Amino acid sequence: MKFLYSAAAVLVLGSFGHAEAAGTCEVDPLPLARKIDTESHMVVSSGSACGMNITLPGAINDIKIIQKPKSGIAGIRGSAVFYAPKPGFKGRDEFAYTYEGTEAYGGEINITIRQKVDVIP
Repeated sequence: MKFLYSAAAVLVLGSFGHAEAAGTCEVDPLPLARKIDTESHMVVSSGSACGMNITLPGAINDIKIIQKPKSGIAGIRGSAVFYAPKPGFKGRDEFAYTYEGTEAYGGEINITIRQKVDVIP
């Protein structure tokens, strides 16, 4: 199963200063655990953006992009992480990000996700 998002709904302002068109935005679901280092896969249409929001039982203290994509831009808006390819780019890209926080029972949360991206026409 995959989460399906409307690209226009998850990104209000264009990452490259232009309006983002709605398109394909699929992100593999992630296993939830307090400490995890994992890989996920995203498919996004060229000319659009894709975002994902994680909800954890507890508090998120910090979200960081720890590896920038080579052919696009990754950013953070609230508790959502988003990716937008450079105009005209089609192909593979990747970036990485972390969530740090405290779970409902006081334990540490440290999640690192290496996001593999396929940008399709």
